[in-house]
Amino acid sequence: LLNENSGKLTLAVTACQAKLEEMRNSSFSTVYLNYNGTNFNPAGFSSGEAKGAISINNSNPNLLQIFISVSWRTRSNRVIGEDKNLNGIRDGGEDSNENGRLDSPGQILTLMAQR
Repeated sequence: LLNENSGKLTLAVTACQAKLEEMRNSSFSTVYLNYNGTNFNPAGFSSGEAKGAISINNSNPNLLQIFISVSWRTRSNRVIGEDKNLNGIRDGGEDSNENGRLDSPGQILTLMAQR
């Protein structure tokens, strides 16, 4: 079980990194509009087994705070991460620490600056 969970965590973080690289290859001026509040199916997971979510804070328009997370279901049917129904959307009751986004052990938080 520990092996399975560490493997899934690696897949989740790798999927977050891949999504971040996709965002970095986009025009900075379109990142917030195109990615904030979106979700994605992370590579390496079976259909319906995991979902990624993106949240971007643009309070400083020249320096975006980007949050990318992946929540997934284990073989024992337990969901790892706050997205309990794996739909990539912050639903009522899912944001347990009330920080306005879906957190997970498999997540990346970073800053993106306009060049």
